[in-house]
Amino acid sequence: MRLSTPPTRSLLAGVIAALALLTPCATPTSAAEVDGYTPGRGLALFENRLIIGGYLAMNLSLLDQTPDRFAPEDLSLFVTWQPADHFKFFGEFEAEDAVVLDGSGLHTSHAGASLERLYAEWEPSDVLRLRLGKMLTPIGIWNLIHAAPLVWTVSRPLATMDFFDTGVTGAVLDVTVLRGDDVDLVATAFGQATDQLDDTGAPHAFRRAAGGRLELSTTQGPRAGLSYVRFDDRNDDHWESTFGCDFFWETGRFELSAEASVNDPSSGATTWGAYTQLVYHPRWTLRLHPVARIEYVDLGTVERTPFVFGMAWKPSLGTIVKIEGIVGGDDTNLGGEGLLASLAVLF
Repeated sequence: MRLSTPPTRSLLAGVIAALALLTPCATPTSAAEVDGYTPGRGLALFENRLIIGGYLAMNLSLLDQTPDRFAPEDLSLFVTWQPADHFKFFGEFEAEDAVVLDGSGLHTSHAGASLERLYAEWEPSDVLRLRLGKMLTPIGIWNLIHAAPLVWTVSRPLATMDFFDTGVTGAVLDVTVLRGDDVDLVATAFGQATDQLDDTGAPHAFRRAAGGRLELSTTQGPRAGLSYVRFDDRNDDHWESTFGCDFFWETGRFELSAEASVNDPSSGATTWGAYTQLVYHPRWTLRLHPVARIEYVDLGTVERTPFVFGMAWKPSLGTIVKIEGIVGGDDTNLGGEGLLASLAVLF
């Protein structure tokens, strides 16, 4: 891991000062609803038929294979409209990197605006749900909850982004096929017959896709899932299959999660990746959560075992401050070795 150069130390000092000023503003003293707005849950209008929310993530990156930078990594807007009890529309719109602070100073950049999600949802009962539009691909754990205020680390595990497209444009059907006193089993089928509604920028972009998922959950806490997708890769112009499995268990003061993905193309080498992450939920008044994650990826041309370790502070319901170190992330989408920090606020 590299040592900070003087410009990097100056950048870090400026960022720490900025975070010190922003954090009190991002941590409301009360979660009480004020004029329809609840911090962390959005603004509810028209008897909760329309809910507007979103989140902001400010990220600091000090990695040895990417330029040092501090920027609003994500500014997302959530809009939910429910015209009827069993029917709703949802949209998520995102802007990235509009303003950047780096070694050369503060400047604007080419902000990337994207449509993360836009779909209609019909849920006639608690055992059936149909979505049409652009959604998050229902594979694994991280991909469905990856918004910065909802995860414990700044970096995203490689196994959750290097092996399939993170979004799907088409249909997703969830059916609870087994519901018991101790166990639930949910089956999911999804498909895409057109190009993406908006480019996700994923290494394996879907042109056409079909897949499914089974998730088994228990009242004692553990849940496990199996996923599969067969897709036409727009980038490589050939068909590929991705297999995935995942596990999550929160018990007492510990949270354990793990995922693995295998990509098997019709032409080329099979690649795979996996991670295991452990989070400790303490009784400390400061709400500091130590986090450790070990990963493995075999991308054909590079094989790495990154290790991520850090601390997350949750001063309020919708606010989280994270700092972490990365070792062994060279030549991967992690960006190398070094430090990452983030302030994320859910509105």
